[in-house]
Amino acid sequence: MEQNKLWVVAENVDEGLREASFEVLTEVARLASRRGDQIMVLFCSAPDADVNKIGVELASYGADALLPLEVVPNSSRCVGGAIADLAKECRPDAIFIAETIWGHDVAAWVAAKLRTTLLSNCVELGLGPDQELTVTRHVYSDTVAVKYASLGEQTMVITIQPGLFNVKKAFPGKTINLLERHAAQAQNPDPVQVLGFIKADPRTVDIVDAERLVVGGKGMGTAENYKLIHEVAEILGAAVGGTRVARDNGWVTLDRQIGQTGKTVAPELLISCGVSGAIQHTMGLKETKCLVAINTDKHAPIHKLADLSIVDDAPRVLKEFIAKIKTG
Repeated sequence: MEQNKLWVVAENVDEGLREASFEVLTEVARLASRRGDQIMVLFCSAPDADVNKIGVELASYGADALLPLEVVPNSSRCVGGAIADLAKECRPDAIFIAETIWGHDVAAWVAAKLRTTLLSNCVELGLGPDQELTVTRHVYSDTVAVKYASLGEQTMVITIQPGLFNVKKAFPGKTINLLERHAAQAQNPDPVQVLGFIKADPRTVDIVDAERLVVGGKGMGTAENYKLIHEVAEILGAAVGGTRVARDNGWVTLDRQIGQTGKTVAPELLISCGVSGAIQHTMGLKETKCLVAINTDKHAPIHKLADLSIVDDAPRVLKEFIAKIKTG
């Protein structure tokens, strides 16, 4: 494992690995190809997991080695401790994890065990003049960007903000070194036991994590019309977002704003209602898989980005949609 200088910790979800983990791997692979480094992916696999299949998929995103972990108990504290123990032995240059709730918790334990700094919620990866790793993160409510560089003395622990990078299978046919499963028994188990997870309410889930979004802008006209956004979102099991104008008008809160001064999202489906598509907004939704745009102006920039465009009044279209659903 010593030759794998860049480590990516992948997160499991019910359907496989989390999309944000593939985003991190894609971007780390870009750096690795420039530095001539190798990447090892670590993930906690169930005993019956098809690690060969997972390895083939990870290789296509740039992974060179796969280390399945079996940690007992399987808590973020114990997983972080197991990864830190391996890192003390192998001394990788950096450990990358997606900035999810689980990822942040694991990264914090890894950094604490290694007695190193945790650089959380980073938005850019790069290389310095001497090929040293650099990472950029925003501070002071995202008003200042700070760049950090590795000194080669300590392992960097880095979490990456989801939704920033394209997921790309840039290495078709690449083979991966499947390492023997690493089992670890925690010496100081976490006193907190996770009994289960309750699926988040789409109305309150963070828009960064939402699979479906209904987003309103200036074209919704009034606060009364904006209630249609919430009604459609409830029908679709979607979260609600908005533009800067929607936030300024009090139709959505700051944590629901998308764009340069808001959040970056990457849903499977986003319905954009009465949004013109200014660059300050659209830079926050560039990773959307399917974009439906409703706007009266056929020349609005949002239509150029849309997979499906409806040139019409957004409140009227939403009212018709709601009526159709209610009447069956």
